[in-house]
Amino acid sequence: MMPTKRPLETNRCGTHAPVWMKGEHPTSIQGAVRRTACAFWEGEECHWSWTIHVMACPAGYYVYKLPKPTICHAAYCTTVPLDEDAEGSGESEGSGDMTYTRRGDTQYKIYTESKTYDAAKKTCAADGGHLAVIKTEAVYNFLLGMIRDADVNKDYWIGLNDKAVENSWTWADGEPLNDGGFTKWAPGEPNNAEGIQDCGQLWAAKDFRWDDDRCYNAKYFICQI
Repeated sequence: MMPTKRPLETNRCGTHAPVWMKGEHPTSIQGAVRRTACAFWEGEECHWSWTIHVMACPAGYYVYKLPKPTICHAAYCTTVPLDEDAEGSGESEGSGDMTYTRRGDTQYKIYTESKTYDAAKKTCAADGGHLAVIKTEAVYNFLLGMIRDADVNKDYWIGLNDKAVENSWTWADGEPLNDGGFTKWAPGEPNNAEGIQDCGQLWAAKDFRWDDDRCYNAKYFICQI
């Protein structure tokens, strides 16, 4: 659902001016209501604004009518649905900042903090997801767009490893990297250098093609839910 508090900073949600909803979500008995969408930019939480419509459904989700932003580099944000705690804080034991970018039925987030592969996995799991799975060229290009808005000088862990069986690469959702399926390995990769490279990354030095690296190295990473 859309956040009702501005993001912690600009350059989130895969764009420069993240858009959030000003005002609380309605109850199901209120029907469709008008709210203000705010684009956070240049230190102003509502630098640009326009009207959206939102309705609560009895099943516990919301439906939005969202006009296409007319400002370049503005994109709507979403948050991970959370069960509120006893005090109604709605806080998670995961990342705290739950802003993800939606593509179809999947949402993605780039974490611009360096962690080992296993630590990155735990962060994604705390958000209710796992490291990003890239099975199509379209998803790969979408994530490259997010990386360009984040940091093009960093490597990024993705949900691909052969830790269980050497050279049997498996995605974070449990599916194997099938022969003949989509791949984007850098030339000469994977090479399991020194026999200890078991975790997949998007390698900045090779235009973010795939590479195997040591799992204990700390890198930025991409989660999906």
